[in-house]
Amino acid sequence: KGWNKTTLSWALYDWANSAFATVVLAGFFPILFRDYWAQGLADTQISLLLGIANSLSGFLLILAAPVLGYIADVKAAKKLYLAICIFIAAAATIAFVLIGEGAWQIALVCYVLSVFMFMAGNVFYDAMLVDITSPAYYNRISSSGFALGYLGGGIALAISVVLILQGSVEKMQNIFAGIGIWWLLFSIPLLLWVGKKHKRQRSDFTFLKPLKLLRTQPTLTWFLVAYWLYIDAVDTVIRIAVHYGQVIGFSVNNLLIALLLVQFIAFPATLVYGRLAERLGTHFMITIGIVIYIVICLLGASLESLSGFYVLVVLIALVQGGLQAQSRAFYAELVPKKHATQFFGIYNMLGKFAVVLGPLLFGATTHISENPRLGLMSLIVMLVLGLIIFLSRVPRKVSAADY
Repeated sequence: KGWNKTTLSWALYDWANSAFATVVLAGFFPILFRDYWAQGLADTQISLLLGIANSLSGFLLILAAPVLGYIADVKAAKKLYLAICIFIAAAATIAFVLIGEGAWQIALVCYVLSVFMFMAGNVFYDAMLVDITSPAYYNRISSSGFALGYLGGGIALAISVVLILQGSVEKMQNIFAGIGIWWLLFSIPLLLWVGKKHKRQRSDFTFLKPLKLLRTQPTLTWFLVAYWLYIDAVDTVIRIAVHYGQVIGFSVNNLLIALLLVQFIAFPATLVYGRLAERLGTHFMITIGIVIYIVICLLGASLESLSGFYVLVVLIALVQGGLQAQSRAFYAELVPKKHATQFFGIYNMLGKFAVVLGPLLFGATTHISENPRLGLMSLIVMLVLGLIIFLSRVPRKVSAADY
């Protein structure tokens, strides 16, 4: 139920862009940057450059997301602007194959451009959810999109690992080009078969209006505050997991296995999570996900063995996609359809603001205490505050206001 050519084409885009997120972002760009493009630079300088690049792409989205949402809603052109983001991001990814050894400046420009366009595209993609199906199927369709993303990203990562282990730097660059082509090819169904439902809006609806409307919509506002707090911690765990594993002594091979496990376990787990949300309620399953992430941080801070590390990996895989998908579905129930892109612009803006602040909290706590375990523990504060606000301020039953 809820499935047709339109919804399947929409969900397949998660498969398309998750190859970039898994192989380039979470996987191999830092490796190739350090060993090829920035060869000869000090490790501390390389860490600084990568940190600046990641923060810059997130900061640019914070500035751009409300404006992008306003333009797309006024012109009823979500798909057009998503297509522009796809083509620019894929082209920047393919361009990595042309960057020679030592050209770290050009590599960073392509990286920031591709990451920014990847995130900007998600503003339009997430907002399409309210166009393609009815509220009764938000949970299922959203979860299926994330699940396909984990499966596609896992397959792309597995292929990449095999090729890289058997090849050279040039082969690794060719893999980046292959990911760009993958992104383009699997975006075709969405571009062909996902239409638009809303007409152009009057131009007097300014991009500041969603921010003004938040003051009159306490449920929506409190959910966004809670979301920012808990997704801050969740995204930080995702981004620092490999680094944390290295710091406490696990090998690169073990970390690659862990990354593959997350992708393939998260695929069915996200689907099951969505079905449970249909039975038990989206609000309840978001609560469960936050609680499990608190447990993950507590266990991670006391981690000693490789077996314990893999237990944490499985826990992350079981709830990561489900919590992200149900947050998106819950928010879709709250926002007005005709201005969905603008409100999803705020949603994505908060998510990327977490990308800027979350790693900073972890890094600062680790630096001051000289203990990465305390850095991980600091994220529990964000999770607990988010959980308290979510339970106390956001009712279990919600619906979009009629603006």
